[in-house]
Amino acid sequence: MEGGVALNLTLNGKVTSLTSSKGRSFVTDCAKAAEKQLAPHDLLVKYGLTAEALQNYTQQEAFVRALRAEHDRRNSIAARKAATNKKQMEPVPDLAQSVLRPGFETPG
Repeated sequence: MEGGVALNLTLNGKVTSLTSSKGRSFVTDCAKAAEKQLAPHDLLVKYGLTAEALQNYTQQEAFVRALRAEHDRRNSIAARKAATNKKQMEPVPDLAQSVLRPGFETPG
């Protein structure tokens, strides 16, 4: 972990590292909750946390860095998807209209 600081979390009564797969899933779910894609109550229930425990994690620098990185990652993915969708939705010029523009003469 950056700066040599490892954060251990207690999720569902078990101590786990912030960098473990369970820890990373927790950070992802916290980002979803911040984006209003997951209800805060559901987050607490899923991980067996109290609001106070979650508040304590938000005061930890390692957790805040991980949450910001996840937020940035999710925003980057969303931006790429939006750009892809925009490209797919751009009208493709009608071939007939582009060929039969005013002044176009057919070879003859």
